[in-house]
Amino acid sequence: MHLLGQVDQVRLLGPYGLTGPPLALSRRKSTPGRLAPFRHPEWHRSAAGVWMPVPEVWGGAGFSGSWQWQRVAFGQYGSAASTQTTQNLSVLYLFGVTGNVGGGRIRLLTAKTVNNIYFFITAYGGTAANVTDIDVELRNDTSNKPGSTTHIGTTINPASATGWINKSGLSFAASADTAYWVSIGDSINATIATDFATLLLRCINGTSPGDFDQGDRMAADSTNGWSTTTLRSGGLSMVVTMSDGTSIGNPFSATAAPSSATNRKGLLIGALTESLKVLGMVAYPGGSANYTGVELWSGTGGPSGTADATGVHDMYGGSSTTLAGFLFATPQTLAKATQYRLVFTYGSATALPRKLSIGTGADANLRAAMLGGGGWYWTEANATTDWSNDDTSSWPQVAVVIEDQVAVSSGGGLRQAGHGGLAA
Repeated sequence: MHLLGQVDQVRLLGPYGLTGPPLALSRRKSTPGRLAPFRHPEWHRSAAGVWMPVPEVWGGAGFSGSWQWQRVAFGQYGSAASTQTTQNLSVLYLFGVTGNVGGGRIRLLTAKTVNNIYFFITAYGGTAANVTDIDVELRNDTSNKPGSTTHIGTTINPASATGWINKSGLSFAASADTAYWVSIGDSINATIATDFATLLLRCINGTSPGDFDQGDRMAADSTNGWSTTTLRSGGLSMVVTMSDGTSIGNPFSATAAPSSATNRKGLLIGALTESLKVLGMVAYPGGSANYTGVELWSGTGGPSGTADATGVHDMYGGSSTTLAGFLFATPQTLAKATQYRLVFTYGSATALPRKLSIGTGADANLRAAMLGGGGWYWTEANATTDWSNDDTSSWPQVAVVIEDQVAVSSGGGLRQAGHGGLAA
């Protein structure tokens, strides 16, 4: 949303959705392409159509004096590599009594039927073939830890596999706006002290995991059967899929570097139900002199020919010397029901940006947990021939700068066509 002069109100869009608080984007030459928090973090539109700042909020966590320094959660800027937190399931699990166990809290906004629970095994200790029964539970929520009510209680044999393990064939009618706990342990293995699975609790793709706690989707673990719980900042690396095909959770298990090449790389944006104005794109890691600009391609266009739009206005973040991305000269409107690719161009071979990867065992349910319900993903050109290097199970480590949204007249909000999530 254009405010005045060379200042726009924008938000960032990335792997985990759309930010809440807006940012100010300055196009002035003295501070080229700088993103900054508003002194007044929220704005109100009067009946006359005039945008005015709401009253300031003073003090409180995350505040510095009268300024609220926004913690943008969706660019994944913190580190080039992922940080995994794991739990060895090496002590027999008995709820409320003993055992190593991991999981996390989820909350469904509407009533749905749970059909699948996914968890990720990174490795095994001892002999993997001796790990034959992993406990998969869905429990009630009480005092920030799992409660004694077991809504789903079953086991699965991982068959020595690493990567995503899918417990399917479930059927539990979850209530709307209700917290539940996923719980993964091992209560049967007689040789568990030496033969055990290592569970992925969370995968952090940034410096401050508090930047993307994802609300209720908090990873947690315990060494005494949930008698006491360690809550982790960051979303649990588990996914719950419902009977309507929607999924909730964090499907990313690692980050990976693409091939070092001059191939255009970025984000495929699936068809939307409403139009959206895009101002540019930023990436982490930034700072590479090999970036030369950003391009927008509609439909199946590219990578040869002429892009719909090209942006070379360099944008900086963190400090004035760190290149973060590029802006278009004018905001580009993404039309309804149209696919787009937003990609970086390069002057020489570069293995950037990195990409968030679902990893071994990726399927449609896990892809549905990504922003866009599986319709948004990593796109990469094969020289100037085609887009055959696209990866539908990965997301680029980027954030799209978009014009701030207000409610549309239909009341339906901005959504990926045919999918849930991504509400404006």
